[in-house]
Amino acid sequence: MNDLEKSEDQLSTDLVVITEEIRSYQRQAGQSIWEIGKRIAQVKNNDLAHGQFMPWLESIGMNTSVAERFMKIADVLEESDTYQSLGYQALYLIATLPEDERHQEHELASGEVKEPTDMTVRELQEVKRQLKAAESNNQQLQAEIDSRPEKVVEKAPADYEDLKEIAQYATQREKNLNGRIDDLKQKLEDAEADSASAKELQRQIDNLGNTKRKEEAKVIAIRDFAELKTKVETLLEMVAPVVFSADLAQFSANDPVIDNLSQTIGQIEQWASEMRELMPKGEFMEGEIVSD
Repeated sequence: MNDLEKSEDQLSTDLVVITEEIRSYQRQAGQSIWEIGKRIAQVKNNDLAHGQFMPWLESIGMNTSVAERFMKIADVLEESDTYQSLGYQALYLIATLPEDERHQEHELASGEVKEPTDMTVRELQEVKRQLKAAESNNQQLQAEIDSRPEKVVEKAPADYEDLKEIAQYATQREKNLNGRIDDLKQKLEDAEADSASAKELQRQIDNLGNTKRKEEAKVIAIRDFAELKTKVETLLEMVAPVVFSADLAQFSANDPVIDNLSQTIGQIEQWASEMRELMPKGEFMEGEIVSD
């Protein structure tokens, strides 16, 4: 078995032998690209040129760019009949495609659909541009997704069911009042005009109308305060970590940051104090639903 027939694991470590092998393969076609690539890698990876790799490449009539391409082809692509008819430029372009794209069909600008092994160098360059543009678009889209603020999902307050029950209670009272008013209006139609009975019925209708408007306002207020409570609880969850943070220790009492924070806390305390003053005093007593 001569040196040209050695397997990849049996490559010579003699620079003179490798040089002669490469020159021999340069006079051949087909598998010579792989054999040359293997031997260039052998010299480079084992420093057989003793720091003179580039001058050695010049001695065999090859520049660094071409040598890198030969090594890439030999490292990435398997030697097979599929590749034997292709030049090193086409082989290099295929070797630098993503692995899962090397055997896929691609649609070209001309409308033709081809696999990389059936393409010209220009067509392979077109496919690489397409893939690079697609990757760039995907990265840009991912960056836009990552930069979007996280959607805050408002959760129901702990006493949501209680608030819901109160709102349902007020709504039911409103419905009952509507029923009472309708009944009184029917009786009013049956009563004699300007009679004492008619006047009394009208008075009751007016009173129930006022009560109904109060109940309507109460239902709206319940919903508003439930929303307010949720927002306040969300805010408290957001600022809670500050209590355990060491950030405040970085400032002195005279720092503007502390002054601004103190003003904000004062505004919150003032709001809380005013709300407490506005709240009804005394014990809460549950009423009964008005019914016939």
